[in-house]
Amino acid sequence: MCVRCPATNAEIQADALALGRARKRANALAALVAGGVPAIAFSFIRPLDFKIWAAAFAAGLLWANGFEYVFHRYLLHRPRGFFARGHLRHHGSVGTPHEAEHLALGRSPMWIVALFATHGAPIITFDLLFRVGVASPMLAAFTLYEIAAEELHWRFHVREWVPKWLTSAREHHLQHHDRPDERFNVFLPIFDTLFRKPFPRPDCRLDQKVRMRPRALALFAALILLGTTSRTPFQGIFRQSSPGSSADINARTCVNAGQDERLNPLGIVCWLQRHCSYKSGDEPKLHKHDTWAWCVRPPYLVCNWRLRDGHYRLVRIGWRYDRNWHGFIGPGGAWKAVPAPLLYY
Repeated sequence: MCVRCPATNAEIQADALALGRARKRANALAALVAGGVPAIAFSFIRPLDFKIWAAAFAAGLLWANGFEYVFHRYLLHRPRGFFARGHLRHHGSVGTPHEAEHLALGRSPMWIVALFATHGAPIITFDLLFRVGVASPMLAAFTLYEIAAEELHWRFHVREWVPKWLTSAREHHLQHHDRPDERFNVFLPIFDTLFRKPFPRPDCRLDQKVRMRPRALALFAALILLGTTSRTPFQGIFRQSSPGSSADINARTCVNAGQDERLNPLGIVCWLQRHCSYKSGDEPKLHKHDTWAWCVRPPYLVCNWRLRDGHYRLVRIGWRYDRNWHGFIGPGGAWKAVPAPLLYY
């Protein structure tokens, strides 16, 4: 009988799971303190109506998704970088008894606080300077996104339960460990779709590919944020009427544009659609409910709320499938009243 027997793999794995869960809980608490508390405080300082709050919350989710992509791709995977050391341990531990110990997205709660300070400070500064009231919903979006990413990253790796509509997101992330040079979003691959996946132009041969430029998308996100919080001097720039056209694409309008008033700041939204929309004979595999639906590939979310007059408020964002155009049109969004719930167009 040995006095100091080496730990078995089962014992190592149990210890790693306990340590990993403790770190996950501590990081979630840090996110609530660093992001949730300021969000509540700013909601009392500068309350917003629901439309502006929802637009700023969506912009916050987009910001968080882009921050995750840039941080993961350019810092966590930078050779011999300071931030890359712990992340390399995570990659190296996949499939070993120590895996759960290295699943936390932050080494400690202080890393989470520093993370919120890094990408929350510009928003708070912007809000204090221009008094538009976007700090509260955007910080709330940061908090929700961080907690969701932490929890889902854990569940993806330890094979705990996730809803069926997230199984494709699990596979998307686990493929990152097979090919670490792609798929940097954990569960919502918006920026993976924009920056890494080449889209065929609808009006070109299938072998002609285009890629988004990071500066163009950053400018797009900033302008959309200003446009959706308009009641500002920029309102005339952002709200433009696009004449409808049944043609696939022309040099100026959005793809398969209708008669609706649209946000098209300096023509950037339509330019993005002309470069990122693509034809497909296969309709998306939507996870459909009565009045809302969504999918991961490509990213798309649509919701319909019943109004008092019997109509519905349609809100959508991402790449929508247009059955008349026979393809995916995006990126884009909508906020309008419709007579009945719409999942497709």
